[in-house]
Amino acid sequence: MDRLIDPERKPALLEQVRREADLEMGRASQTPEYRKTTATRSSVQPEPIAHPLKWGQRVVKDMPLEIVLKHLSHNELYRLSWGAKNSHGAEWEKLKTEFDARLAKMTKEVLTDGWLKPQGVYGFFPCQSDGDE
Repeated sequence: MDRLIDPERKPALLEQVRREADLEMGRASQTPEYRKTTATRSSVQPEPIAHPLKWGQRVVKDMPLEIVLKHLSHNELYRLSWGAKNSHGAEWEKLKTEFDARLAKMTKEVLTDGWLKPQGVYGFFPCQSDGDE
């Protein structure tokens, strides 16, 4: 900064920056040796992609509850849905113990009474590609 605002030293600084920029521009415009070889295209032909029998969304109505519970993210449930977002340390440990007990009770009830029927939605939709990549 000192050289830039000093009227006597500024011209030398600008000249140095220009020389370095020209040097870098020269390097950028040169093709590296490993890129100069001529490439040949592969002779492998891609297999056609099998399309689904039906495009669009699908609903899974009979999703086993045990699978859903197995993949449940306790951390996200407790912090985002049950309000422990900013809890840390001893406060978090206390809440986690309470939430673990609540979840265990709810899991037992839902498996016994069947009041929760999880469902899922997924789909297959056509897309376009230019084929060059």
